[in-house]
Amino acid sequence: MADTTETANVTPGSDAATPEASWPLLRLGADGSCLGVGGLWSALTGLQDDADCWSAFHVLDRQRLRDEIAQAIAGGRPWQTEVRVRRADSVYRPLNLQIAPAAGDAGAAGEWLVASAEPLGTSAPVMTATQPAGAVSQAAAGAQPAAIAAFFQRISRQRVIDRRHGGVSAFMSLGQIDWAGSAADKGQALVRRLARLLRRSDLIVAPNDAPTVIMITDLGSALDEGAANAGDIARKIVQWLRPRLPGAASLAAAVTMIGERGDWAVQLEEAEHKRRHAVQAGMDLIFVDPALQRAASERALLIEDLTAAIDAGSFVLQYQPMLGRENRLVGLEALLRWHRRDAGGLQFPRQFLAEAERAGLMQRLGRWVLETVCTRHREWQAKLGHEVPVAVNISAAEFAAPGFAEHACEVLERSGLASGSVVLELPARVLTGIDSRALAILGKLRSAGFGIVFDGYGEQAVDLLALRELPVDAIKLDSRDLLERFGPKVGRAVADAVIGVAHCLGLEVQAKAIETREQFDLLRDSGCDAFQGRLLGEPSASARALTQAGLAVA
Repeated sequence: MADTTETANVTPGSDAATPEASWPLLRLGADGSCLGVGGLWSALTGLQDDADCWSAFHVLDRQRLRDEIAQAIAGGRPWQTEVRVRRADSVYRPLNLQIAPAAGDAGAAGEWLVASAEPLGTSAPVMTATQPAGAVSQAAAGAQPAAIAAFFQRISRQRVIDRRHGGVSAFMSLGQIDWAGSAADKGQALVRRLARLLRRSDLIVAPNDAPTVIMITDLGSALDEGAANAGDIARKIVQWLRPRLPGAASLAAAVTMIGERGDWAVQLEEAEHKRRHAVQAGMDLIFVDPALQRAASERALLIEDLTAAIDAGSFVLQYQPMLGRENRLVGLEALLRWHRRDAGGLQFPRQFLAEAERAGLMQRLGRWVLETVCTRHREWQAKLGHEVPVAVNISAAEFAAPGFAEHACEVLERSGLASGSVVLELPARVLTGIDSRALAILGKLRSAGFGIVFDGYGEQAVDLLALRELPVDAIKLDSRDLLERFGPKVGRAVADAVIGVAHCLGLEVQAKAIETREQFDLLRDSGCDAFQGRLLGEPSASARALTQAGLAVA
């Protein structure tokens, strides 16, 4: 039997475009102002306030989106675009949006609805026993075990896809749920709402007389990354369903990673056994694989410790020297370290920053770093004997966060530091799709007295000429990546070209990750202005060590 799939695309303004059926994200007035946010928008972004409806859009997309919405309303015709939206897990993901006049019960005359062109670009299909995998139908009508068998077939196909493309997928069991008896919604409506929180490549089986199971695909390329993402999604599904279902106390998710084993029925039985254990233990989530469960527990403890460390300010900063062409100290970069309890020494960013970002802690952590650097700046200058600017790394998520520029400028003004004393290092990928709003933020930061450096040239392809109109002082090359990617001969040619263009634009060129004399000589001969790396000086909290940096290559 051929697969039959009912797509979930609903155009606002059609007969189906009621607030429940089309899932409008935002309601807009004729002037483009936000009149209200939909429940799906709140569930996805964690934002409840109408006034904050724009803050979830990527800072580089906001002004463009406002302009295009104004044009659509002025022209009186539907329009569609793609933007990046920060989900409740603080990760930005693409979202296809469409805007059209409200009609019928969808809104008052003159109002416009912003909905997803492909309900969040995704909408997972829902299976029952009467239709094959990929079909969407009345979930509350009651499904037979055939639906579970079809689900297993779909998992088998997904395993082949993952093997071919190096992906990671998982399935989770939520136990037997009385969809027909749900309080807030009835069967199909509730399952469809859940489906629209997922992706089109995902799959839900939601019968009344068998466990509800969900397949989640495209979780990453490594098992640990995939398991972490699967756990986040499973926990959010449980938290979303709990207030909408009767008997919520017995709701938990058991996650199984799709691997080499093909005995899906046995694995589902194991998942159900684990899920019941999780319910008894008061847990939202459990992994069937004991090793993954241990990793999930360790990750939960890491996030708990990170949160406590931010509250207590129990991080430390080390400073790595940057040397000029005359082998003299011309700058420092503040590098974050963590004295984690029972960890046996300092922990480095690679050991905790990814989880901090996943848990939505980066903004708080970044604020601590900036405030600490500004507060202690004068003390460091006194130790070093002369003025040296200090660079602070700013992640793309921090830069895009609402209120970032305002807070940074307030901290710098409060410190009373001279202009140029603190440098903000932004990842070069921030330049991708930069718009007038981002330009305004950069301009505000630079006018307040911050130096601006774009870091990561050589790690990815970025248009150097895009810097012509930006308020920026320098770019930073990754010397290690430059040589490893291109080799000495081509790497030298690339360095010559990039440094030459940057100098023509009036920009300083810095190099990081210099670990060998070959890297240092290549970049110095190509005209690089400043150098940083282990060859020249390790990160340190000692002013004496920093003032002695660079003697090895004099």
